[in-house]
Amino acid sequence: MIEIQLHSGNLRRRVRHLVLGRGQVAAVSAVGSLFLFFMLVTLVVAPSVIRRTHRISTLRLMKQERDVQLARLREHVAQLESLEHSLDEEQLRVEKLARVYGIELPLGSESGDEAHQEGPRDSRTQLTAAHSRESHLVESIVLLDAQLARIAAHEAGNPGIARAIPSILPLPQDRFVVLSVFGQRVSPYTRGVEPHPAIDLAAAKGSPIYATADGVVTFAGRPPLRTGSEWWRLGNIVVIDHDGRYVTVYGHCNTVGVRAGQHVKQGSVIATVGDSGWASSIHLHYEIRGNLDGLGRWEPVDPRLHVLNYQWPNEQKLLIDAERARETAKAPPLPSLFVASRR
Repeated sequence: MIEIQLHSGNLRRRVRHLVLGRGQVAAVSAVGSLFLFFMLVTLVVAPSVIRRTHRISTLRLMKQERDVQLARLREHVAQLESLEHSLDEEQLRVEKLARVYGIELPLGSESGDEAHQEGPRDSRTQLTAAHSRESHLVESIVLLDAQLARIAAHEAGNPGIARAIPSILPLPQDRFVVLSVFGQRVSPYTRGVEPHPAIDLAAAKGSPIYATADGVVTFAGRPPLRTGSEWWRLGNIVVIDHDGRYVTVYGHCNTVGVRAGQHVKQGSVIATVGDSGWASSIHLHYEIRGNLDGLGRWEPVDPRLHVLNYQWPNEQKLLIDAERARETAKAPPLPSLFVASRR
């Protein structure tokens, strides 16, 4: 038996006695032992629990940061794709301009396609691919700068060359439909495949036709039959000589607004669209002949490759197939009266 006396701070109060029997003492001892055991276990286990809780919290924060970084990476990749698209379009225009000028451009190294492969990839692979694309983009920009410098040097050494080379659409950009392309076409009369050294652009009758470069009108009107049936069939035509380097032909005109010997500027109206001659519909027959080697052979050139103020569908394929298309576009010789005489 154990007696416990409880004394109050007030001396007037009685002393309280708490008497515990043997069973009660044993119970209190057991409870105390359990409490002490629990405290000991807590002291032993607490550090590992705290460390595990800290790891879980840290891992959660790391995952959140990873998600943020992946979102930023995807945004960066989208920006890279937009820049690549813009760069491809600019590169295409530069290649067309170089072909028009007849000059060679600096070439860059071929890049692999691993950075552009699609499919499920982990974050490390995505990051590596993004760095690769970014590096290639920088190299492409440097190359484009070098090519533009080459073109600028060519223009500086040949003043006025830009306006003397056919390089714009002969019709308003939003007022035509392509009927026949350069190379080969299905004849509207025989329904068979035939060579076609021009492009046919359908437009409303009376639509303005523009001179595609500065030059001298060498012929305007209906060519005589003695020049060849191929030319006579074009009806009313306008032929412009561009500094002895190119000749452009505008056929099936409704009205002709210039005369032979007249100097015209790029973009000036020279005629209107019609269906004169052998025309199955109202359209413009637009043809470019080139004398790039100076031998006077006046070989046909795909007019679409000379249009710099308009983008045709699949222009990259046009550039790749240009030589094959030129070989299939068999053309009658250019009559001498279509070329300006030079002393």
